[in-house]
Amino acid sequence: MKLPLIQPTLDALEKKLTQEFSSYKDIAAELAQYAAGGQGKRLRPILVFLSGKLFGEVDERHITLASAIELIHTATLIHDDIIDEAEIRRKKPSLNHAYGPELAVMTGDLILSHAMGLLVSLPDNKAAQQVTQITNEICEGEMLQTFRRFHLGICEQEYLEVIEKKTASLFGVSCSVGAEFSGADAQSAKVMGEFGRTLGIAFQIVDDCLDIVGSENDLGKSLGTDMKKGKLTLPFIRLLAQLEGSARDELEKSVSVPLTPEKMQALQKELREKGMVEAAIQEATQRVAQSKEALKGLNLNNKEVLDALFEVADQIFVPLQEKSLT
Repeated sequence: MKLPLIQPTLDALEKKLTQEFSSYKDIAAELAQYAAGGQGKRLRPILVFLSGKLFGEVDERHITLASAIELIHTATLIHDDIIDEAEIRRKKPSLNHAYGPELAVMTGDLILSHAMGLLVSLPDNKAAQQVTQITNEICEGEMLQTFRRFHLGICEQEYLEVIEKKTASLFGVSCSVGAEFSGADAQSAKVMGEFGRTLGIAFQIVDDCLDIVGSENDLGKSLGTDMKKGKLTLPFIRLLAQLEGSARDELEKSVSVPLTPEKMQALQKELREKGMVEAAIQEATQRVAQSKEALKGLNLNNKEVLDALFEVADQIFVPLQEKSLT
């Protein structure tokens, strides 16, 4: 995705991240650079910069904030891969697969600690407090999801609670604090935060659908880990809600323990054929539309930046293009 409006700032972000990682030594440097390699989409920093640009100028504070948020995101990916026993991340062996879970845990902790150091270097303590609180939310969300593994009574609202904490919260704070740094008033910053959270929920729903219909070669990460680990996502929750009697009992029995590859493929096929994946994607589409409407209510004249934010929102569906949902 090309974003000429903020490309110089994105370049500055890459330079700062390189400088930050160069502060590590020996094995810490090797592990941290491995984890940060295979550059991600930088979606959260993009939201920081565009949210700032919507209200004024983007400065060094935005770059430091975006760097910290990207490091937090990187640390959560490392820890997620350990929990999921994922073997691929960003088109190469995951850190835990390449170096083992023990060193991966410590690397995730190191990167998270580094992010906290960047946050406290910001001149605005409020911003550091906000992002730190969101980091707590992310951990709570992951703990809830892990605790509820194979809990077949989980409802849609509980699923949404988990993904709002573990994913959407970081999207929200990227937008709200990015806007605040550029002079947005409290109400406008709140709207930006709501935009980010709504977009983050849609992003996670799509990501969960990709775990069912995606390609590891295309996405560059391990797939099928949700079902394997008993993490019940929206397509499955809705399928379970539709079934009754013996059909429901059979499905519950099949997923009450870790699925075999054969059973996983059969369940993925059923989710597609019964339209559960397509329905979940429609839910995500509606939430993206809601996020856009929230921004339109700000009555800002900066159409170029607004259009760029809308483009970013639409980009979450790109990995689904040309995927068979039935």
